[in-house]
Amino acid sequence: MTKALPLSTTDLARSLYDATLSLPEHELETFLIGWREDLKNVLSLNPEDILGARYPSLAASIPEDFPDPSILQLYANPITSENDPDFKPDAAMWVSKLPDTAALAVLCQQLFGWDNILDRFSTKVWNGQCVRELAMVKFFCLSFTRRLIF
Repeated sequence: MTKALPLSTTDLARSLYDATLSLPEHELETFLIGWREDLKNVLSLNPEDILGARYPSLAASIPEDFPDPSILQLYANPITSENDPDFKPDAAMWVSKLPDTAALAVLCQQLFGWDNILDRFSTKVWNGQCVRELAMVKFFCLSFTRRLIF
């Protein structure tokens, strides 16, 4: 994970995404041959020092069928409810609840390597959390008022 995050910010990641969206499957497979070599070079040589170290053994272990074009398509074009114009979600099944802040903190530490959770949450999470709580208060107040009136 410590290597994937820095790699995701490079031209290598952008070119993979763009090729996945724009190339037909047979051209994508040809593109991936050169892309794989570029990835191996970045891992082996770390030319822009984005990884903090060189990883030649990791580069050597990349299989010739990586990444799978069908998996790339799923990441680049996820199937969502917007793909089906006739899909109507059942809003009655939605349950409004606040996120588990402690679990979110652990997840952010594991996935993003956040060390100082309080600083990160104060700049990235608390504003959204407060808006969410205010929206919930308004929703519950309106629901309660409607029950009193009717």
